[in-house]
Amino acid sequence: MDDLTGFLNRQIENQRHRANALKALAVALPAKAAAYVAETADLLHADADAKREIIVKYERAMEQEPKRPDDQVNRGYILGMNAAAVALTRAYADRPGFRPEWRP
Repeated sequence: MDDLTGFLNRQIENQRHRANALKALAVALPAKAAAYVAETADLLHADADAKREIIVKYERAMEQEPKRPDDQVNRGYILGMNAAAVALTRAYADRPGFRPEWRP
């Protein structure tokens, strides 16, 4: 795991903790508000799962090397996954540990 994936995994884990806190808070709210807060927590969990999937694909892509110098398809996949992982950092640019070179 490189620094980028470590940073993103910590942010995503924080997001999951916040979603869990929202779920716990929802039980103390009136029904309509509770449903809204619970739905928001579910969306945060789904978003975290999707981000984790991108990170796994990014890690796999970074382990690959183009098989030939002219292997543009594989090179494009690697560059695309790198761009996707860097784009995920946008939401966390104000967090401790963020590096300016990760700015999309």
